[in-house]
Amino acid sequence: MEVTFKHLLTEPIIANAKKRLRSKADEVTTKCFVYSQERDILFAGFSNGRVYMWQRKAYENKSLLYTKEYETIRIDTQKSHKGSIYAILYETIEDQELVITGSGDRTIKMWDHTQHKADPCVQTIVGHSGSVLALRYVRSHKILVSTSSDRTVRMWCLDSGRQLFRYPWFLILQVIKDFSSAVLEKQMDKVIWITSVDATEGQSANIFVGDSEGSVIIFKTQQDRNETSIGYSKTYSLVHKYGIIALLVVKSDNFVFTTSYDLHVKGFDLTNGTGFFVMKNPNNQPYTSLAWDKKERELYVADGLGYLGIINVYAERPIFWEKIAAEPIHHIQFMEDHSRLIVQTDSGMSVFEMKRGMKTKRIVAHSDMILKVIALDPFKLPEVKNKEKQQAKFITVGLDRRIKLWNAVELTCIAEKVSPNEVCSMAVLKKSQLLITGHINGDLRLMNFDLETVSHFDL
Repeated sequence: MEVTFKHLLTEPIIANAKKRLRSKADEVTTKCFVYSQERDILFAGFSNGRVYMWQRKAYENKSLLYTKEYETIRIDTQKSHKGSIYAILYETIEDQELVITGSGDRTIKMWDHTQHKADPCVQTIVGHSGSVLALRYVRSHKILVSTSSDRTVRMWCLDSGRQLFRYPWFLILQVIKDFSSAVLEKQMDKVIWITSVDATEGQSANIFVGDSEGSVIIFKTQQDRNETSIGYSKTYSLVHKYGIIALLVVKSDNFVFTTSYDLHVKGFDLTNGTGFFVMKNPNNQPYTSLAWDKKERELYVADGLGYLGIINVYAERPIFWEKIAAEPIHHIQFMEDHSRLIVQTDSGMSVFEMKRGMKTKRIVAHSDMILKVIALDPFKLPEVKNKEKQQAKFITVGLDRRIKLWNAVELTCIAEKVSPNEVCSMAVLKKSQLLITGHINGDLRLMNFDLETVSHFDL
């Protein structure tokens, strides 16, 4: 597996501040994002309350995930949030494509991104007395679920009397609070709040929430005379020792995955709650985000040190584990059709290309910058004395004045030369497969690694 960085989508203030090397870049951070594969458009919320979208330019035929020819548009031109945006959705509701955001200012807002030059805010939903932490829209029942630090889960339904209006309108359907009784009856007075939410679709949709005590609570939808209500179903008590960070429901495989501050990711069966998978982060850091590859049936995890892991949950082992970001990773979204991974850090959304069937290995080749890497043709290398079959090789030259010959298959150093002077240019003589180097003092050196000889030309 090879993971290659492609390009970064970021907020203009962050981009400008980083170009000027100003510390104020830390004042604005990316908090959440959502990408629509159908519309090929990405939305993100930031700590300054702003909402931006990225879309490819009109003349560009490639997807946003493949091209750098895109435009960045701010959609909250009026009635912006006054706090950080912690959750964002992009949904088609009553034939209207809407962006929904939840903020630290205790409100939920709906936006028509096509009206960013006019008045894009469609509705401001109020009711929570704390920061809105998570959002989930259940399409099959047209219910918006919101969780908050006020220890409530609120269900919002569409107003049925607005068919003649352009935009849908949400009204409060149900407020669920004091759900600590559903977890541990003896802890009724304990402060517990919902940290994450996910749901299944269908006639009997279930809503899964993870709480600050490490438990998973399931609510079920009930339909009675065209009226929808939410009822308590079951609780998986204390799945983790500490609060749940992320929760992912994989309906196709009947899996539920959770991550927690106890440094573990766990998986259990959706039907009976039986745990079948658990893995601790080798970095001793909490996993921050989850994603599922339906085709390969593999779990993607990320952590606060910038590491990405791809895990075979059946064998309970990682098939990929490397640091891909210099900052903590907050959220990831895997796009199967494009073999692209979107990784959100404080700086923005980075797009990575995923290539399977390729073996990669990171090695510390030099103590300073590498000036050049030169591939050698394995069929033209001189035969060594023991006449063993030659393997592909390459040469690296660094500012540390070291010149190294590598086995390209095993990525091991075969031979090493230390130059007395800094190397500033180099080339390979194709027929003889000798390396010639030019040095800062005007010297030329001809090297034969196989014979371990160096010819010095003092010009």
